[in-house]
Amino acid sequence: ILTQKRNGRTFWNRLWMSPVFEEEGVLTYFFGSELHVTLEGEHLRNLGEALGKGEQMLGALVRSSSEVGLRINAGWCLLVLLAGGGCLGD
Repeated sequence: ILTQKRNGRTFWNRLWMSPVFEEEGVLTYFFGSELHVTLEGEHLRNLGEALGKGEQMLGALVRSSSEVGLRINAGWCLLVLLAGGGCLGD
């Protein structure tokens, strides 16, 4: 829930509500609890922005050129061979 302080600043609360019943099954009241989660939301938003930037950078690297891709694959293949493995296409 987006909540507002008296000074006008907004903050987020997570709200839980549960009905409480008597033994006979009659609803007597509701139990509610709030947890301040503004920082959690800010962290998630920052993480999402960072992931988006990372995806953009990775996409640019992949699209940069086939020559770079060939160099990366050749370098990887050399490392695998040096480690005693085999490369695709062997």
